[in-house]
Amino acid sequence: GTIGSLVMLTPWTLLPGVVFDTRSVLVGISGLFFGPISTTVTVCMTSALWLSQGGQGAWTGVSVIVASGVVGTGWRYFRKRQLHQMTWRELYLFGLVVHVVMLALMLTLPWHVAMKVLGNISLPVIVIYPVGTALLGSLLVNYLQRERTGKQLCESMDRYRLLVDTANEGIWAMDREHATTYVNMAMANMLGYGQEEMIGSKLESYLFPEDKDILQQRIAQRHEGNGDIYERRFRRQDGTELWTMVSAKTLKGDGDAFQGSFAMFTDITLRKEAQNALAKSELLLKTIINSIPDLVWLKDVNGRYLQCNKKFERFFGAKESAIIGKDDYAFFDADLADFFRGNDRKAIDAGGPRINEEWLTFADDGYSGLFETVKSPMYDAHGNLIGVLGIARDITARKMAEEALR
Repeated sequence: GTIGSLVMLTPWTLLPGVVFDTRSVLVGISGLFFGPISTTVTVCMTSALWLSQGGQGAWTGVSVIVASGVVGTGWRYFRKRQLHQMTWRELYLFGLVVHVVMLALMLTLPWHVAMKVLGNISLPVIVIYPVGTALLGSLLVNYLQRERTGKQLCESMDRYRLLVDTANEGIWAMDREHATTYVNMAMANMLGYGQEEMIGSKLESYLFPEDKDILQQRIAQRHEGNGDIYERRFRRQDGTELWTMVSAKTLKGDGDAFQGSFAMFTDITLRKEAQNALAKSELLLKTIINSIPDLVWLKDVNGRYLQCNKKFERFFGAKESAIIGKDDYAFFDADLADFFRGNDRKAIDAGGPRINEEWLTFADDGYSGLFETVKSPMYDAHGNLIGVLGIARDITARKMAEEALR
């Protein structure tokens, strides 16, 4: 409204009787881009100024102002596309419609005056005003497009930050000096620190001293532009271990220069502890089995060996690694292998331990003796058959003593 009033007070006289003050352009643009409230204020201010100036065409001028605002506001609400999608062609067409209406309203003047006015202003108005409307509208369309792009960028950043901040995985970004530039809440919680507390700190601050050599190797790979997936151990603030699965990527700048790194961390501490506990359990079981003076072995349901002890290795004349995965037919002739396999099936069919005596000859030193063999089916926690456990005890000396006694 203020700008409209100013341009009305400083008109541009093209020819005697042909005066341009561009109020129709401004009011039309106001209706199109700023809506009814701003346009109503603009119409009221410029109409009041026009009436105060008086003259024969005062009410005609007011009608032009009102019509420009109505056309602009109507165009705003009845068009299909949004304002930021307006083209130069549509803006020019809009300006043309506004000023055709303006020229039509000149007919509200006395006929001879109207003809004289139209004769003087029609050509300049039709040629210049729609172009001016399109130019001013284009500026506002460009502004709306920039504003929309900025808003979309902000929304995208907000969504990204929300995604990162609420992720269960830890996210850690570092600059070219390997100083922390960002960590999300999950990563900070994993280590027991605050997010702001970690900004600017080096990665090595969160490692055990014995792991820092490995860090330098990883850093060298980052500088070479190589991403990687690996396990890494951290030291929490309370001194305990944090094991993570790391997926790291290199950030590059101009000329592929190293600019930093970005990594995601998954807490695998519980899995690592379970693996360590399992390894300790397996080691303990292995130690116990190897401490037993009898032959001990385990087979799956198909007769393939799963595990055996040192005494059994002597009998086979082979290391456990060469025995596992093979069956009796890989080591004995068919008759003896059939005998062993038949006893396995009898134990499985019986659903419990089956005892028999058999003469065995050790492959590594040729020792031959009578052994009492116990074979028992093995079941998992759900009651499913998983194999056969075999234990063979040398009873040669006992049998000789019994024979001597007899």
